Amino acid sequence: MLLGLGYDVLGSYDPVIPVLMGILVIGAILIGSLGPYAYPAVNGFDQLAARDELVAAQVLSEIAEGKDCSEAQQNVVTTSRACSG
Repeated sequence: MLLGLGYDVLGSYDPVIPVLMGILVIGAILIGSLGPYAYPAVNGFDQLAARDELVAAQVLSEIAEGKDCSEAQQNVVTTSRACSG
């Protein structure tokens, strides 16, 4: 969109491309500075979420509330077994 607007205003893409490249570099630097993901990985969560989204949301809520990660992981394993029949 910015490229098209720049072409309409300036009549060429040449002055706009360096600006867009600068925006791209700044965006890459900002993404690179985010740091590690805040929540731990939970084994079996993908399979649980595929079967029951509400139970998966419950597990994520427990993790966000600061409950022990191993307890939440145990809930994933227990629920996953119950869902598989």
